[in-house]
Amino acid sequence: ARRIKFRLGVLKFFLTLLGILVICKLFYIQVFKRKEFKKLANSQHHKEVKIPAKRGYIYDREMRVLAQDLEYYSFGCFPEKVENPVKVANIFSKYLGESRTIFLRKLRENKKFVWLKRKVEKNIGDIILKYNLEGVTKSIDYSRFYLYSNTASQIIGFTDIDNKGLTGIEKQFNDILQGEDGKAILKLDAIGRSFPDPGYLYKPPKNGSSVVLTIDLIYQTIAEEELKKAILNSKARGGMVVIMQPGTGEILAMASFPDFNPNDPLKYDVSNYKNRVISDTFEPGSTFKIVTACAILEENIKRPNSTIFCENGKFKIFNHTIRDVKAHGNLTFREVIEYSSNIGTLKCALLLGKRKLYSYARDFGFGNETGLGLIGEERGLLKKPSQWSRLTLPEIAIGQEVAITAIQLINAYAAIANEGILMRPRIIKAIVNN
Repeated sequence: ARRIKFRLGVLKFFLTLLGILVICKLFYIQVFKRKEFKKLANSQHHKEVKIPAKRGYIYDREMRVLAQDLEYYSFGCFPEKVENPVKVANIFSKYLGESRTIFLRKLRENKKFVWLKRKVEKNIGDIILKYNLEGVTKSIDYSRFYLYSNTASQIIGFTDIDNKGLTGIEKQFNDILQGEDGKAILKLDAIGRSFPDPGYLYKPPKNGSSVVLTIDLIYQTIAEEELKKAILNSKARGGMVVIMQPGTGEILAMASFPDFNPNDPLKYDVSNYKNRVISDTFEPGSTFKIVTACAILEENIKRPNSTIFCENGKFKIFNHTIRDVKAHGNLTFREVIEYSSNIGTLKCALLLGKRKLYSYARDFGFGNETGLGLIGEERGLLKKPSQWSRLTLPEIAIGQEVAITAIQLINAYAAIANEGILMRPRIIKAIVNN
């Protein structure tokens, strides 16, 4: 009897100790680990979903839509909730035109959630939804669409699969265009279907603002067509064209070729994405003589009717021979510019001096970014006078030993048309909200 009583006492002690341990464990879980286990429970029965914001439009100056968002479906799944992976793979393969092996591989991944297919067109997505596939979820997604394909593609740029800007205006104004995504908490049932939980706060998305360009779609289209004709006729590898409003600095058209279709950018070489009008530098040659001519006239070195001897087409300076395309004797300064005489221009520039020529070149905007504000703009090359050799002055006077961009060149010429006032080029007309 004593032995039985002792055993019962020992058993009672251990049961009491076990009970205390269970209570302590429950207390530890309920008090110290409450947040952690609550989060774990919620993750099993709830999921947070992003509600994507609609990206803002990109318009031309007349409010014609150049880029907009189209609504698509994105399908994902919880692999452990999918009871018949073969059936799901067959359906997705049938309507999306991809191998069922691809979908089976995704359905058998050891992950809590996987994407089956992003950016599915709504009409196809609606057919798939009718099958009411267990474990498969659908969310609204947006994808960028460019209404005029290649037109203004290097200006506008394009977005990635997550609708984030990668090049052009899409990248530069991404924060303005993309808006702010919303979110909702959904309940999950036993087979993985989701539905809103009214107990959680719903945060609606805030759609992005839109960007209005100074570009005119009609001008842009004509410019691109004429550029392609010129390239074809001259058998050139590429080219650029810009149309600018001198009084305001507004860019009405800006194109370079080869270009690309932003609806399918991966089909093209990345070099096609470049906006060559702002990124490619070149020696301007005789187009730069407008700077030299203006400096000479402004400083009263020569007047339009002043006579310059053009050395009959051949002039030696510092053991370097400068030639004209056509031999000329005496020309007025007006004729020097009219016939684009290298010799007449540089002889006048020698009287002007290097510091004056450099100063006027800077005043016309060369050697600096124009302030247009587009990503990828180059400042060109205009050496300081302290870096010039003996030949630099006559070389720069006729557009050599200097590198410029097309946007710098048109801006300089626009200043002449604008009575000497150099404007800052503009390609953004307005930012507008909903």
